[in-house]
Amino acid sequence: MNTIQLALLILLAAGAAASCPPPPSQVQLPNATASGYVPIDDKGSQLFFLFYEAQSRAPDDPKRAASRRAHAPITLWLQGGPGCASLFGAFYELGPDLVDGELGLQPNPGAWNRKSALLFIDQPVGAGFSLPGKERSIPKDEMTLAADLYCGLQAFFQRYPDLQAHPLVIAGESYAGKYVPSIGHFILQQTAGKGPLAALSRLLLLPLLASVMAHADTAYFQGYIDPHQRVRAMTMQLEVVQLIAAGRWEEAHGLRSGLLEHIRSSAGAATLLDMGRCVYEDYDAGKLVDCYLNLPEVQEALGVAPGLRFESCSDEVGEALGPDVMKTVKHLVPDLLAAYPMLLYQGRGPGSCMRDAQDGAASSEAWIYAVDWEGRAAFSGAKRRILRAMDMEEGEEEEEEGLAGEGAWNVGSAGATASSAEEAGVGDAQLLLGGGGAAAAASVRPQRQLQVTAAVASSLDRSIQRSGSRQQTAERQQTDDRQQRQDGGGPALGRRDASAQRVVAYWKQGGGLTHVVLTEAGHMVPRDAPLEARWVLEQWLAAVLPPQPSIP
Repeated sequence: MNTIQLALLILLAAGAAASCPPPPSQVQLPNATASGYVPIDDKGSQLFFLFYEAQSRAPDDPKRAASRRAHAPITLWLQGGPGCASLFGAFYELGPDLVDGELGLQPNPGAWNRKSALLFIDQPVGAGFSLPGKERSIPKDEMTLAADLYCGLQAFFQRYPDLQAHPLVIAGESYAGKYVPSIGHFILQQTAGKGPLAALSRLLLLPLLASVMAHADTAYFQGYIDPHQRVRAMTMQLEVVQLIAAGRWEEAHGLRSGLLEHIRSSAGAATLLDMGRCVYEDYDAGKLVDCYLNLPEVQEALGVAPGLRFESCSDEVGEALGPDVMKTVKHLVPDLLAAYPMLLYQGRGPGSCMRDAQDGAASSEAWIYAVDWEGRAAFSGAKRRILRAMDMEEGEEEEEEGLAGEGAWNVGSAGATASSAEEAGVGDAQLLLGGGGAAAAASVRPQRQLQVTAAVASSLDRSIQRSGSRQQTAERQQTDDRQQRQDGGGPALGRRDASAQRVVAYWKQGGGLTHVVLTEAGHMVPRDAPLEARWVLEQWLAAVLPPQPSIP
């Protein structure tokens, strides 16, 4: 059995209603590698899947392109809700093609299948195109949901046995912050050297969910509520916690909804998920994804069961899982951290604005530091570092010019380590973002602490020499901003440091855990910051996955 790895990823979602625009005369069909249903029980229940193989960055070299696809990880994407379909994420956030306003498809410049295959599964049964069988109800708890998804994954990899050798990354968004650790822990318990999943190397990408006790302070210290409104919010928080302790889950869920509405209305906000919105509307307010996936030509091409109507988010599934919303899965995290590398990521918002005031960084960090695991001290004591746009640009240039080693997952490891190596010194910087070929061999225990080696340092030197000094780059950015102001466009958006370099993200790593906060994203990170989100993911995979075999 291959060494087990795991990676946790999670993000955030929403929904609304609108009439559909007229369909085009020639409907563009999804260019998926495979799609259809996998059985999960003997009652006829089925989960719908959509699969895209990894893109090739070397189209002119068939041998190298085939090798990249053959060793690419598979990222399983789970949408949140509860009750939202993963196909929504495929056509609105991170898939290779996104639905436009005319129900056509446009290439997604931030598609996540650049270096990873993508597997979208609508779950639980009742969500999206997935079907419950006879005498089968919608799951009402995380363990039942995880068991169903596990059966679906088993069936998928049995159908496509050649994919069993690929690393599996389990990722998600919003409420999938509960789905991902639940299925990750279920797999950890079940795969004792048997079944198709036992042969997989695994990673988990975990979305961050808010701590109930942090809602009031998050809003208050951002200036969204005043002291009196804060006191009321804190009182409601305590009542929610008391209801949770008493096991009164539905009441706790209802009161928390009231707490969030109190904060939203007090702040005069359209939605706590994105404080920058002027009027309340959900992501994909026009329901364009629903409209597209309900076109008969599209459903026929995907192999959808007859007579189904797609909804991005199912109220029926949401209601069934309502009592489960306030139940924690935090107790699963220590076991996962003991077995797998884990990435927690979320958006923050540009400048001084916290776009996601419901599940943003402040409320999420409250529970991160409360988790008790062996690497807790290492993570708590680790230095928080800065990722700048220049680091991304240097890394992309390095790969385009062929300087990244073919034997590594290298996605520009030098660029990612530039600012941190400069701040801490190459010899003592412990990095999870970046590292590429410097990554140690995979192991379950102990978790890897990656060091910047001389090879990475020399690659860093090449990157800096090629792009010029940081000061020169800062001067170019300042000149561009001045020109924008003269043209009436205003300065470029985004947070910048003292040298006018655009800050992309903050990240911290220790004890096998990596936490990344992207500065220009809100609730839906892949939608709000597509290039940055994908780059962070690829950098992390480059560090935690074994090197690819060299191509002669």
